[in-house]
Amino acid sequence: MQRDKFISKLLGNERPIWIYTPHGYSADKKPYGLLVLTDGGLYVNAAHVATTLDNLIAAGVIPPLVAVMVDNPDRGRELSCSSAYADFLAQEIVPWARANYHATDRPEQTIIGGASLGGLQAAFVGLKHPEVFGNVLSQSGAFSWKPDGEKEYEWLNRQFAASPRLPLRFSFEAGLLEGTWWWRSLVPPSPNGPPVIDPTLLAANRNLRDTLLSKGYSVHYTEFNGNHGLLNWRGTLASHLIALVGIKPEPKISERGRTLTARSQYVGRYELDPKFAHDFVIYATVKDDSLWVKPSYLRQRPVIAESNSGFRDSEIPDLHLAFIKDEKGNVTGLTLNCGQGDMLVKKLPSPVPSLTGNTTFTLPGHTDAESVAIYGSFNNWIQTKNYCAKERDAWICRIDLAPGKYTYRFLVDGVGLNDPANSVTEDDGNGHMDSVIVIKPK
Repeated sequence: MQRDKFISKLLGNERPIWIYTPHGYSADKKPYGLLVLTDGGLYVNAAHVATTLDNLIAAGVIPPLVAVMVDNPDRGRELSCSSAYADFLAQEIVPWARANYHATDRPEQTIIGGASLGGLQAAFVGLKHPEVFGNVLSQSGAFSWKPDGEKEYEWLNRQFAASPRLPLRFSFEAGLLEGTWWWRSLVPPSPNGPPVIDPTLLAANRNLRDTLLSKGYSVHYTEFNGNHGLLNWRGTLASHLIALVGIKPEPKISERGRTLTARSQYVGRYELDPKFAHDFVIYATVKDDSLWVKPSYLRQRPVIAESNSGFRDSEIPDLHLAFIKDEKGNVTGLTLNCGQGDMLVKKLPSPVPSLTGNTTFTLPGHTDAESVAIYGSFNNWIQTKNYCAKERDAWICRIDLAPGKYTYRFLVDGVGLNDPANSVTEDDGNGHMDSVIVIKPK
């Protein structure tokens, strides 16, 4: 790790920076990936970023890369969606790193990252300079931020919602203890009514996640059981680097082929008996050579193989899944067992799309999805009623709707997404936004 001083012509100031080079660094090798972090002193001295990088590279989990940690003498101004600071990183810091430390010129190997306001600024830098930074890393990003004078919070979320999808990949997180404002009761009452308090950091991160997914971005999002602090971020930094630039071990072709074939036979939708739970569907998909399940409204997670047809839930270790086949070898269902006996879950047949109606819904992209449905207030939010058909590079669904206002979402392999072509949304009362459509009388 080397400390240096950087003089910016664009900003008209100077600041300390730290440069990390991996063991065995040489300008004669192929260009190195580049990681740029704001709040450089905190990442160097408190988060010990050099130790994290050394360990990940030595373990062969990420490729060797160069990192530049940039200090922020005027943090509040520079890290609040500052165009000038974004230009400084893209037009001064990155070219300097390329010229002096053999850093790559490929955006897909270049990461901009930060924590809190630094996470907010990292996402803004990606929005403004995707030609330089192809990866955004945010730890507890302050995404509820709004410019002075604006009434509505989550300004950056709205910018991503309104802009076309950019060549960016995201890995970000928030803490479960960042989901409350413990000091709300201490805010004195206002003569003009209750004070306007910005959304919790956890809610703002979840909202941004939903927006990015609805636009078709590649998003790795996690939540940790902790609050707003560097000790938490120090522990989770590695997972985001792995998500963005990690090296996936290459299995032998024959082994990989057998694994994919075995996993693929379980892909599909499985519905729990309605007498136990109404409209509860388990979506099974293959991702990164592993079997993943999405149990209805719960989040998607990988399952761990215990046998050829038996798996264990990675988040609920006591929950076991066993797939059932008929005499012809076709998968017909699965059983769930958490120590209280088997519960049968039947496999649903291939979905029949809704293709007639006076209202057409279109979801572009997601061409690798197994099933796409639309659900909302018009069908009592039933997941298994109105399916879409794949037409070229989009999913289409047509439904007969009477005049009125309806809220809705798309459901892509069990993951709910807002309509990327419809900017009109409405809060469902639980902190989640739904798309809104109004059918006018003819």
